[in-house]
Amino acid sequence: MSSRSTRTCAFCGKPQNQVKRLVEGPDVNICDECIRVCDGMLRREDEGGRERRVEALKVPRPDEIKAMLDAHVIGHERTKRVLSVAVYNHYKRLKQRMYFPQGDPLASVEIEKSNVLLVGP
Repeated sequence: MSSRSTRTCAFCGKPQNQVKRLVEGPDVNICDECIRVCDGMLRREDEGGRERRVEALKVPRPDEIKAMLDAHVIGHERTKRVLSVAVYNHYKRLKQRMYFPQGDPLASVEIEKSNVLLVGP
């Protein structure tokens, strides 16, 4: 007796007539509300993993970045200095949220973002 009106969400048990949408799988159904809950859980989990990866980054100082560039690029001293600072600031921007407690006004200060375009041989 598997009529369309008796189908229920396998997660919360609500019948099809009590939810906006019931997504049907081969042997199981899930309602739109449970999908939203699962999506929120996955997004929070992804954000937490990203923050741990950012926290673990060792941010090289601009002079260390320039030394790496010196090993591969001949000349262009000013460009290497500017690029080193831009890369360092990018890392600082990624890690900025970790330095201040939540709600601290300094946590919302945005470090100016710049773009880099390298042209030429």
